[in-house]
Amino acid sequence: MAAQKMSQAAMMMFGAGSLSILGEQIKMRGLSRPVIITDKGVTAAGVSAKVQNVLKEAGLESVLYDDCLSDAPSDSIPVAADAFRAAKGDCIVALGGGSSIDTAKAVSRTILNPGPITDIIGKPGAPDVPIFTVPTTSGTGSEVTTVAVISNSETSKKFGVSITGATLAVVDPELTMGVPPVITAQTGMDVTAHAVEAICGRNRNRMSDLRGFESLRLIVAHLPAAVKDGTDIVARTGMSLASSLAGLAFSDSTTSLGHAISQALAAAFHLHHGLICGLATPPQLELFAEAVPERVRRIAEVFGADVPLDATNEEIGKIAAKKMREFMAAVGLPSLGQLGYTREQLIAQTDMLMAERMKDISPIEINEEVAARALSMMCDYEG
Repeated sequence: MAAQKMSQAAMMMFGAGSLSILGEQIKMRGLSRPVIITDKGVTAAGVSAKVQNVLKEAGLESVLYDDCLSDAPSDSIPVAADAFRAAKGDCIVALGGGSSIDTAKAVSRTILNPGPITDIIGKPGAPDVPIFTVPTTSGTGSEVTTVAVISNSETSKKFGVSITGATLAVVDPELTMGVPPVITAQTGMDVTAHAVEAICGRNRNRMSDLRGFESLRLIVAHLPAAVKDGTDIVARTGMSLASSLAGLAFSDSTTSLGHAISQALAAAFHLHHGLICGLATPPQLELFAEAVPERVRRIAEVFGADVPLDATNEEIGKIAAKKMREFMAAVGLPSLGQLGYTREQLIAQTDMLMAERMKDISPIEINEEVAARALSMMCDYEG
């Protein structure tokens, strides 16, 4: 057997209240000038001030940069990097959701080597300065992954910047308690897509399986409760762990068709990444059952489906897709029809999907017919 990569992209400190150790963790590494990279929404919610107070209690004076933008546009990276240099920082605290953390991770690759972020596409490397990731949502898992997802400012197409990982991820579920129900549901379905694609992906291994299936178990147990009551710390803790585990899972196995669909539709529809990934998950399950029926069976069973032992691959796929749609409805995920999009509009994006290389990591071949079918099947969910 060939050697398999089993990632641990960052040491993680996890648990409610764990933010309190951030300052001491920075100091013990001989660092003294953290720059917090985040966005205006996090600052408006009072989280930036909370982090600054934790750092101040540890004797650290921090500098706040909160001009990160949604979807981490490429032209925002040098601006943030310039702000870091001007602050004369010696480490980064990446605070927020996926866009802010991805921005900070990309910045960390350009401190010593300024230039277009596109120059380092496909060139893995360590951060130029230590980076401490602190997520405020349960969705992307970016705090523990080996990639920063950046949007090309001219085309809106997304690309990845590789990074060996953060110095430390501090995952405190208390920081997610202000996330509204609709975003909780959509980010939760992003986690679901990460886990499903990691479990079914061509590059899967035993570690990605362990992490992916445990992430799904936590999602089933805690996402509905987190959507219903955002102050439920047990549910928030479960989803924070699910998000990080799924991020670790796809760091090895990688994402595939669902995320290719999200990237293809991002420019056309401007919908939340997690929403599109969620809507693409039932079609993935139905299609992937052709190649990995037992994996799809296990996923369906985690979500409570009773799959007959003699079910055909096609039947397994349909049962899994139906059960996933029921779960999506239970957490209030809207359908494309409810949002005003038609099946014809989806199918019209087939060429865009075929241009996405991520689709090629799927366990089945994605030709034009399959791509059009996957897009069409997204409209089978009625909300």
